[in-house]
Amino acid sequence: MKKCSVKTVTSLLALVMLSAAGAETIGNSGVPAVAATKASVSSKKLPYSLKLKGVDNARKITGLIGTKKRKLKANKLLRTGKLYTATKGDLKTLTKKYHLTDVIDLRGQTDATTQPDPKITDVKEHVIDLYGTDFLNDLAKKQAAVKENLIAQEGKEAEFAQEPKYIEYMNWGGSPTAYVQNFSDVMRSLASSKNSQQGYRQVFKVLLKSRGATDIHCTSGKDRTGTTVALVLSALGVSRKQIKQDYLLSNNYYEKAITARKQELAAKNFPQGFIDAQNAIIGVSSTCLDAFFDEIDTNYGSTKSYLINQVGLTNKQIKQLQNKFLK
Repeated sequence: MKKCSVKTVTSLLALVMLSAAGAETIGNSGVPAVAATKASVSSKKLPYSLKLKGVDNARKITGLIGTKKRKLKANKLLRTGKLYTATKGDLKTLTKKYHLTDVIDLRGQTDATTQPDPKITDVKEHVIDLYGTDFLNDLAKKQAAVKENLIAQEGKEAEFAQEPKYIEYMNWGGSPTAYVQNFSDVMRSLASSKNSQQGYRQVFKVLLKSRGATDIHCTSGKDRTGTTVALVLSALGVSRKQIKQDYLLSNNYYEKAITARKQELAAKNFPQGFIDAQNAIIGVSSTCLDAFFDEIDTNYGSTKSYLINQVGLTNKQIKQLQNKFLK
């Protein structure tokens, strides 16, 4: 298996730590959870919405065509942000309307403990850490060094150092373009790291055994969830064009949150580059998903080969998944 580059591992570590540190924010967005939850737009812009009041980026994975032109079954696969903020009404919707039986939490044990998903009767919780907690100690040192350097500069930089996402932004090149490039490296590492591959293997084990609907989520439901859903849809024979369309829907769901965040940062006189980078920090970039698939194609030949040789699926299991989730 191809080893991750130092740059890739460093980028992955940065993301893990900031995700763990941002307990009061929307995963990698740095936006207060309430802001994003209430930042809804018209239903035309939010296709397949689960219409949950307390959960971000909550939608059905549907409307797609898989192998042999078979359509995805409705309400079998769901994707959301963390369920920690779910209301009682949301939980009722998930269990009564969508018949939820399994939840896959990709945040790992630390976040699953500090901001746990609510316990739901007759619903199995599966915590899977795609990033790997072994990186946290090394990353904590790196993060502290970046912050210390900013504080030492005094003035505005010292003030900006109190914003975790600004530290990440500066660590990753200090420009919107550099940020996307570094995050693309993170996405590549999610394809190539042994830990992530083991995590994807666990995801498919859950899906093969699930009885009703399965919700796949991380913190904001876009990056770890995005790569996981991309692999699930690939196993079902969904084209990459459709996979990308599903991936990019996160931008619709966070559209107003991005606008609100930019206004907030502008009012605090943050640099324009950091303000512009919110599109990638809160939303998603197609460049990042392209990098994930490019890593697979370049080093493992094809997505199917990757699913069989790295994730551990058999041809029989792939057919079982297709029969289970396609009409």
